[in-house]
Amino acid sequence: MTIETKTDGSAVPAPGANLEERFAAALDLLYRNRRDEAATVLEAMEIEAGKSGQVAMARAARTYLTALRSRGETKAVPVLQPEMAAQLCLNRGETDGALALLDKALATQDKDARLFYLKAIAHAQKDEAEAAAAAIRRAASLNPDILHQVHLEPDFDRIRSTSFFAALGMD
Repeated sequence: MTIETKTDGSAVPAPGANLEERFAAALDLLYRNRRDEAATVLEAMEIEAGKSGQVAMARAARTYLTALRSRGETKAVPVLQPEMAAQLCLNRGETDGALALLDKALATQDKDARLFYLKAIAHAQKDEAEAAAAAIRRAASLNPDILHQVHLEPDFDRIRSTSFFAALGMD
């Protein structure tokens, strides 16, 4: 067998090693967590096996390469924008969680009318009419078009008759 052993005990294919020997050496490298070296051997093997018509060996090398590559890739976890994360909390009835997210976002994004609007909804869900009205006022000062949404939002129905809401002039 034409396999060389390194000082750490791992096997590497010697020049001129046949495909089976190189495959065994690549697996040895893999098991020793030397993925980059194993990938190099497997890539060369796949090409050579394909050229020589050894379909099964090429497929085996490709299978291991695919597994190696997929293990190395980290799936990006999408980061939700603050308004989306808060909206999800509100939809689940996690009003305090939504308020915490919104307060954190508003600490750096105090010109975002959508965040104030969502904060108003959160306060309305908690029947906190004064705080909801203050958030609506702030949202409307940044984007007057938001008042149209306030008229349509069912979460404000319970507090529409309060003096705080009436003070907004939205009869």
